[in-house]
Amino acid sequence: MDFSTTIADLKNDTLSHLDLALDDERFEVEINEDGAVSAIFGVTLAFHRELGLKDGIVDSDGELTKSGAERLQTYLRKYLSEESGLDTSTLEVSADEQTSTLGEDPGFAVILTSTPGLSTKFQKYWDETLWPFSATMINICDPGTFNAPYMFDHI
Repeated sequence: MDFSTTIADLKNDTLSHLDLALDDERFEVEINEDGAVSAIFGVTLAFHRELGLKDGIVDSDGELTKSGAERLQTYLRKYLSEESGLDTSTLEVSADEQTSTLGEDPGFAVILTSTPGLSTKFQKYWDETLWPFSATMINICDPGTFNAPYMFDHI
């Protein structure tokens, strides 16, 4: 991956964690036809269910409930905005979103989408948005990582 290319040159591309030289396979980036960039972080629920989740987060099949998704979305918008300074107005939590990061396990995707028509260099967008989003999501998905709050404790 050439980080010096512009986002406009990457339209209709999907970049996996390998393309981005990341060790974490939960993260991928899609550059849409309109030039909007969607950062997608997949979260499987098996580990979190083992730790014990509050009532109403998952259903009897282990799937994220609509209420659970709404609570997570509200928390993540606030936390990512305050912690990383990101514009989270477009952030959504989707249990319906199928990404290669999820596999077959029940889970959900946290999706942060930019405005269309970005023409900046990929490196700049990586430094200012994609890396802070990815790093923060990694930290809050694992209890105790870098003293970050565990996201399921706050919804």
